[in-house]
Amino acid sequence: MSVDVVLAGVGGYGATHLNVMRPAIEQGAMRLVGAIDPAGDRAADWADLQARGVPLWKDLDAFWAAGVPADLIVVATPIQYHASQTCAALQRGLPVLCEKPAAASLSEVRQMMAARDCAGRLAAIGYQWSFSTAMRRLKRDIAEGRFGRPWRLSAWVAWPRDSAYYGRNGWAGRIRDDAGRLVNDSPVNNATAHYLHNMFFVLGLEGLGSAAAPFTLAADLYRANTIENFDTACLRLTLADGAEILFFTSHAVDQGNQPTFRYEFERGTVAYGAQPGGVRATLADGTVVDYGSPDADATTRKLMDTLAAVRDNTGETPCSLEAAAMQTRVIDALQQMPVHAFPGAACRTRATRPGVTQTCVPGLYDALRQGFEQGRLLSELSLPWA
Repeated sequence: MSVDVVLAGVGGYGATHLNVMRPAIEQGAMRLVGAIDPAGDRAADWADLQARGVPLWKDLDAFWAAGVPADLIVVATPIQYHASQTCAALQRGLPVLCEKPAAASLSEVRQMMAARDCAGRLAAIGYQWSFSTAMRRLKRDIAEGRFGRPWRLSAWVAWPRDSAYYGRNGWAGRIRDDAGRLVNDSPVNNATAHYLHNMFFVLGLEGLGSAAAPFTLAADLYRANTIENFDTACLRLTLADGAEILFFTSHAVDQGNQPTFRYEFERGTVAYGAQPGGVRATLADGTVVDYGSPDADATTRKLMDTLAAVRDNTGETPCSLEAAAMQTRVIDALQQMPVHAFPGAACRTRATRPGVTQTCVPGLYDALRQGFEQGRLLSELSLPWA
């Protein structure tokens, strides 16, 4: 059975969904019956959509009014629309695959849960590593006790972003958009959210779609760019069982890295990014387990597993609203914390291409790496601005 899919958002990350959908269409696994985007006719894939005869609507109301039947909606719109569009679809009995993060706030995620429960339909969130074969194998081994108790899970991601990134829309780096809708855009709630969420996901012990819950949080938040929210963060979280989660990320760095993590357990360590290859576990007895790359099949499985769940009417997903909500709980707490501006003398502005600049903090990249390696927040290092 082919699943009829409508895609909300064809620019931005929607283009990634279209790239994965094309093979699925050719295989007969799905049909793309429509696209929804107020600027869809300016998207890079517009010519392809036209050639395929895919109709375009400006908004969800126009799509509903057209009466086109669909089995699944993929929501790849900005953060501030995730909750309202997911709820609107569920209220019409339409299963949803919504991009990460689940929503801008925990209260919005709870609204999505209520709409899902009332409709009895699937609501999946697109943290793609949760769908990958590598991470699902790792999660299973952790749940079965292969590594013993978790001690400390750490990750760091340094991804420079320039003025074009922050100027590409009306909400990047914003807490609310011009219409007053909550966004809470930051590296932790957007570009690098996957790597925080994954630490909760792999520690979930109540089934594939579960995630561990944060218990306490300490954080340092900084801002180098002229934005409302923060562009740099380091977090220390504890779980109820005493396990520690550390996360370091910034857009105000002068160089980028391969996302890197180290998950330390009672009987072994799982690492990624610091060595060639994929996810590798080294147990205390010397056993080495290679799980492969978490990116090898993540985006494909995200779509194909969701299509299967809709086709078979199982409602099952490895990335449930409950699992995704653990990251949103952290965001809610972070948004109540102060953001410290980097001193002007610590910042540098450089041209990245004609008409585009990037504001960065020399030395921040090394500080993030040091914090990751030593298990210390930036405020615990001997830094002149921390």
